[in-house]
Amino acid sequence: MLIKHIINIDKENVNKKAYYDEEGEAKKRTEPEFYTLWKRVNARYEVLRDKKGKIVIDEATGKAVYDLTKAPTPNHWLYTTIAPNDAYWEDLNKRDPKEAARQKKEVEDKTKAQEFLSNTLETINTPQYYEAKNAALAKGIAYYKEWYDNNHVYNPFTHAYEALPIWNRTRVIPSIDNGEYSPNWTQTTLTPKAHYKNPNYIEGYSDNENYKTVETDDKNGTTHVPGYDNDLGLNEYEQEAKQYIQDTLMNFAKTETAKRAIASGMAPHRVKKAEHDAKWAAKQAKEFIGFSDMLPSGKDTWYEKIDYSEDRTIDMPMLMTQLKNKEKC
Repeated sequence: MLIKHIINIDKENVNKKAYYDEEGEAKKRTEPEFYTLWKRVNARYEVLRDKKGKIVIDEATGKAVYDLTKAPTPNHWLYTTIAPNDAYWEDLNKRDPKEAARQKKEVEDKTKAQEFLSNTLETINTPQYYEAKNAALAKGIAYYKEWYDNNHVYNPFTHAYEALPIWNRTRVIPSIDNGEYSPNWTQTTLTPKAHYKNPNYIEGYSDNENYKTVETDDKNGTTHVPGYDNDLGLNEYEQEAKQYIQDTLMNFAKTETAKRAIASGMAPHRVKKAEHDAKWAAKQAKEFIGFSDMLPSGKDTWYEKIDYSEDRTIDMPMLMTQLKNKEKC
């Protein structure tokens, strides 16, 4: 659709006069290979296709085969210009002036945007490109030529061979790059000051587990603040066992919720099984023969009568379950 739209609003103009004038001048040159080389650059042959319409490829070179039985045409990139299709715009203005104005504004906006990008950004080769280039040169001219052919492509707009996009990066043109980078909150990381940082801090554990004790402050030569001391009364063996259990549980914890729970001192537990008592057995027997308190009662959750006197909060069990689970985290 986009291609069709472009064809409608634009038209191509081939400057055949310039092509034939330059061809005549090229034929006058005395160098035997000049005209052959000129034709390779300035003329285009149609590619040769098989019966199925596929392009024929030379097995030796891996390149497309051209149909030399047909006359060449001027190089599209050198002798063709694109201009507005006046007939299209005149017809659209008659049929739908508002749509014509909208499309013209769209074309103008896109042209301005492209012009801004062209005047603001530039594409340059990466440092890795020059490293690969120097490495190829060190292996000899033959190897470098093969590397160059495999890593460059002809750009018909600039009329030059350029490195493949994997070797490029885009940047703001240095002469107009006068801005300063300022990271936002999500791009920053908070780091505690050195004299406030606990050297014995264990990543993944709670603040309670990483609290500076009297022993650690004495060892680090810092003043201990006893305001939040918690004397657990554990001997060294109990503390060692506690630490071992904590480390083991942390190794098996795979989610952040589980890690926070274990770090706060909680232990994993199993879901309590349902009690299979006489009441449960009686309920199962009733449901087996068709009686159940889970069946519809005849009065739907949603009422057809909409009135303030009948208004009530609709049951939302899934939402309430999610909220209850959230409170437990």
